Amino acid sequence: YENAFLQKRDNAMDSAHWEGMTSMMIDVTKMAAFDDYWKNRKHWLSTDFQQHMESEIIPARKKAGIAIPGNY
Repeated sequence: YENAFLQKRDNAMDSAHWEGMTSMMIDVTKMAAFDDYWKNRKHWLSTDFQQHMESEIIPARKKAGIAIPGNY
């Protein structure tokens, strides 16, 4: 998703593709294992991307009616 973030920032990705990727990432952040993953691995990612995740994606609500699979 960081790669998509960089492409969108550089106007190298269309809005429809970006919106789909963003919806997917919002769902991923609602998985039970995400919080520990983010805490322990976000240092792998750029500061700009970390800020995007923490201000736009992690706090976003998942869409009504969407089930997050599994307990991971």
